[in-house]
This record gives sequence, structure tokens and C-alpha cells, in this order.
Amino acid sequence: MRRAAHHRPRRAFARGAGAVVLAAVLVAGCSVDTPRNGYTDLASGGSGLDGGPAGSDATTVDGAGSPTGPGGTAGTGGTSGSSATGGPRSQSSRAGGGGNAGGGGSTGAVGVSDSTIRITVSAPFSGYLGVIVNRAYDGGFGVWVDDVNARGGIHGRRIQVVKVDNQLTADGAIAACKEAKSNGTFMVVQVAGYAAEGTCLDQAAVPSLVYVADQPKATWKHVRYIQDVDAWGANPASYIKTKMGGGGKKVAVVYLTDLSYGYEGKDAFLQRAKEVGLNVVAVEGIVQNQGSFVAELQRIQRAGAEIVAFFGLTEILGLVRDGRAIGFTPQWTGTGFAIDEISTAGRDLLDGVVGMRVFPTTESPTYAAYRARLDQRGRGGNASTGGMGFFGVGLALEQAFAAAGRNLTRPGFEAAFDLVRNYDSGMLPAISWAGGRPTGTDATFAVVCCNPDYTWKGTGPAGTFRE
Repeated sequence: MRRAAHHRPRRAFARGAGAVVLAAVLVAGCSVDTPRNGYTDLASGGSGLDGGPAGSDATTVDGAGSPTGPGGTAGTGGTSGSSATGGPRSQSSRAGGGGNAGGGGSTGAVGVSDSTIRITVSAPFSGYLGVIVNRAYDGGFGVWVDDVNARGGIHGRRIQVVKVDNQLTADGAIAACKEAKSNGTFMVVQVAGYAAEGTCLDQAAVPSLVYVADQPKATWKHVRYIQDVDAWGANPASYIKTKMGGGGKKVAVVYLTDLSYGYEGKDAFLQRAKEVGLNVVAVEGIVQNQGSFVAELQRIQRAGAEIVAFFGLTEILGLVRDGRAIGFTPQWTGTGFAIDEISTAGRDLLDGVVGMRVFPTTESPTYAAYRARLDQRGRGGNASTGGMGFFGVGLALEQAFAAAGRNLTRPGFEAAFDLVRNYDSGMLPAISWAGGRPTGTDATFAVVCCNPDYTWKGTGPAGTFRE
């Protein structure tokens, strides 16, 4: 088996990594009254999509003045306050009852007052990803904030959000951490950025929730995540074995060497492939913005590969294109590229390609409810499956806040994650942090290209595909 040389950069994100999190993990009126199987020990919660008419007890997102109505109950009450607006580094606003957003409030905790909880959302809100990031926020997490606030908050406290632009750079990660430590917020939701930001926050004992952690550290004590990158690599290997009949076929791997989700995903894939007995005959590394993939594909073709797993982004379009040009048409699968923005750009180019992602597809009942909710609010233009996933992050976070109770402290909030068990909003796989698990789910959705509108099509419930 030929393997390309690879000197692994130990950085959490290369330039395109935010696109993975925001597109592969983010982007890219109907009610769902309760999670299908979900609960917490202290509170069982709704999906947050049920609720009253648009405009009732309205709040705003980014100062846009879009009307919002109350959402469903989650846990035992809630927080309010609006989401963030403002300048290039951090942006903040509040809605509903104010309170001393930066002060300790009734519990003495940073960022908690009698009527508000103040949190930081860290993401690359500017730069080449800014439009995608802000759309995912406005159509996802920001809607969750407004839903919570419109129904009175969590335990009587409204959510206030400070948006911090980490700029998707190493310097930006440290600057974002320093800002979060000093801006009077209770905790941080990290959407995309360098692992150094999580390490910096952990050392300061600031609670953090990361959407998908690409390089989680065993030393982290204050960081939880929805999913880590091991699932992104392991699940495709299991799927090839159990669902694609790959046990007797030759398998190759292509990955981005300059993107952590690429090489970390590749490593997890190879480990799982070895465990299940896949015959991996070639491993090839490529880079972002590479003009041609013919040389790599010819080597894979000569190795006799029948299935190719790819870990990267838009490069899937060039790989399939160049493969066709040389008469090489294997079954493609992998993680990172299975977002609607990429499949609609490729149209029928990706027909039959199987991908993995952490949120469901447009034909799912949950998406219909989510889209109806945004249409009701006049925000249908911000709807996306990635935005729906980001909404799900908010709902999972709400379960921890609800379980923490009214006497909110950082240690109590971190302990409350252990009480979130099998919480299933339908927007993400079921989440469980019980028993001190740092990651909420190992499951992903297997999707295939494409629906008639070139969005990805679901193949069934989320899973790890080990059987």
C-alpha cells in the first residue's frame, strides 16, 4: 500500500476549516413538542420549535428587528436577552429585561444577573467565511436565543450573546479567548476556530461548548463538545464495511493535508479500517485550491481501488471530475463535503456519492418544522440544514442550563452536562454527556446525493454503522 508523505501540522484549523464546521457542521410554526427519546434528569424539554405566533414578545437578532415568537418549553424556564450586534471584534445587544449583564448577579457567577445570562459565541464572523457564518447564526443559534427569550428565559433569566470574531487565525483564537475572559460572559460556544482557543479558555476555567472538536485534549476539564472528529473518520470506515459491502473490496483514502479535519479524519478512518479488516490499498494527500488531482487519482486507480473515502471540502468536485476524465469512477464516500451548498454547486456531478454529517436532510420532518418556524418569523431566507444544526446546538446547551437550576454557577453548570442523557431534538443525533463524557454523540447521518433540487438525501437515522 502506497501512502503519501505527510508532515502533520498541529494546528486546529487551516484556512478552510471554518467551512467544515459552518458548512459541514453548520452550513453550508410546525411543532415538535418533545424530543423523541430525550430527557435530562432534572428536566425534559421540547424542541424549541413549538410556540406562539410571530411577533409575540419579540426580540431582535443582530439589531435586524426581525419578529420572533415564543418557542417551546425546554427544561424549567429560561433566560432571555437578545443576540449580539456591534463592532468588528465583539458585538453585543440585549432584549427584554436587562439586568447587570456583566456582573455576578444573584449567584455571584460571572455573566449571571437576576434576569440574564451572558454568553460568548466565538466564530469567524468576518472574512471570506463571514457571510456563511452569519447566515448560519441568524438561521440557527440566533433563532434559538430569541425563542428562549420570548418565552421568558431559562429559570427566569434571558440570554444575552456577545459575538466574538476569532477571525479563523491563530492570533484571532488567542485574542478571542482573552476577550471572552474579560467581557463578563458566563461561558463560550465555539463554532469554528483553533484548538488553542479551547485550551486557553480551559486554563482559565471558563466553561465552553464546541460544535465539532477536531483536536480535543485529554487535559481539558471545562470543555464539552457535540462531537469530535474521531466519529468523522471512524463512521465512514464502519459504513463501508457494514453498508457498502466493502469487506472484500479495495479501499483508498484521500485527505487534505492542510486541514486538521482532513488529516485527523484520515487517521481515525485508518484506525477503524484496521479494526474492521478493510483492505486499504492507497492513501493520498492533497491540498486546498489544488488545480488537478489526476496524478493522485491515477496512483489510486493503478492500486485497484473500488471505494474511495475523502476527508475534505469542495475538493470532492474536482476529484470526481478528474476521476471521470481518466475513466476512474469508484464509489465515493467520506466526511466534510456532505453539505447542500457543495452538492447544489456540483449538481449531478456527485450523483451516488455517500457522505457523513452531523445534521439531517431537507426531507426530514424536523427540517420541515424548522423551516416553517423561520417562515413564520419572516426569516425563511436564512433557513438551511446547517443552520438547523446550529439551532440544535442551542437546544442541547439549553438542556444543561435547565438542569443546572436557578442557582447558576460555573461548577454547577459544568456538572449539569452529566445530567443530559439521550436528548434528541431531531436537529442533531441524540446527545448524552452523562458519566463525564466530553463528547455528546458519536453518531452521524449517512446521506447520498441527491434530491431533485441537488440537496443531500437521507438514508436513515444517525448511527455509528458498526453493525
